[in-house]
Amino acid sequence: MIDLTLIQHEYEKMIRQKILEHQKIWLASDGRWKTYIEIAGKRKLIAKSSRDALEDEVVNHYRDPRMTFRDCFNLWIAEKLEYGEIQNQTYDRYTADYKRYIHSTDLETKEVKGIDELYLEDFIKKKISDNHLTAKNWSNMRIIITGTMVYARKHGYTDMRISLFMSELQLSSKIFERKPVKDSEQVYNEDEEARIKQYVHDHPDMLGLGVILGFVTGVRVGEAAALKWSDWEGDVLTVQRTEIKYKKDGRWAEEVRGFTKGRDGIREVVLTEEAQGILRQLYQYTGSQDGYIFMRDGQRIKAAWLSNKIESLCRCTGMPHRSFHKIRKTYCTTLLDAGVSEKIVTKQVGHTEILTTKKFYYYNKEEIGTIKERLEKV
Repeated sequence: MIDLTLIQHEYEKMIRQKILEHQKIWLASDGRWKTYIEIAGKRKLIAKSSRDALEDEVVNHYRDPRMTFRDCFNLWIAEKLEYGEIQNQTYDRYTADYKRYIHSTDLETKEVKGIDELYLEDFIKKKISDNHLTAKNWSNMRIIITGTMVYARKHGYTDMRISLFMSELQLSSKIFERKPVKDSEQVYNEDEEARIKQYVHDHPDMLGLGVILGFVTGVRVGEAAALKWSDWEGDVLTVQRTEIKYKKDGRWAEEVRGFTKGRDGIREVVLTEEAQGILRQLYQYTGSQDGYIFMRDGQRIKAAWLSNKIESLCRCTGMPHRSFHKIRKTYCTTLLDAGVSEKIVTKQVGHTEILTTKKFYYYNKEEIGTIKERLEKV
């Protein structure tokens, strides 16, 4: 006959001995027993009046760690950063999203072992409804929740399968806030692009030419700021690095990363004669083919300077301000409107699929008069 009670007792005894084996416990001068336990990667001092009570506290902690959602989130992003799965700017973005969607909510301090499907579904739907979140907002919040709960399950803090939960979660499209997107706010129309180019032609300077380079190549602002003269060879401009911005010790820092945002981290942009003409004009400002294309007083010009320049150009030409990224959208729209093959479009801008380009970078940039003429012909 097997004595199950005895077996359970011996098992509990073995677990207790294993936990306490390397635990340093001491009797302090105040007559209390003390030790350190680890919580979310940090040591915490605990004290009890008796050694048995202290050992019970240690055993209960390590057998059933009271890990909150916040604890698991912090450990998750720290681990991803340590292993190079994310960069500093992604770490900052995840942290900002956490503060926006999770901070100061009941979920933040809830122990992950107590989070079940019903609780999480109620939290998500209430958060979306009460805060008027868009589908994009939900996508960002989903990354935070999924990553945190995957980490929690991997380390034994919960049995919940978050991937299964997310696949079965049904959210009606009606629950999301819809913000109308005007094409005129997403791209520069033909007249506006022409006005900016003319203004830079009449008032040439390095930053202005950098803006025009964006119009004729579609490079991102961070990519433009990290271009080197060695990247240009005849009809091809190799885009292989970008400037990233992140917080370091509470202050913003910029550095050049040796690959771009695209899947391959590098792409070759075929240059038109206009684009090559812009590069030749830029060469007159540096007078050397060493180092970065955008230099001033021996220092690389940062992406923020180019972003500020397009704002200044919009103001000088009397048009609403749109960011440097809207120049990239204008470039994509121009290529698609011109009937350039989809494969070439994706290669020029570094997208994996044309669906990405068409969904997020393709807008109408024709003026009302031009559209009217087309309709009249029909």
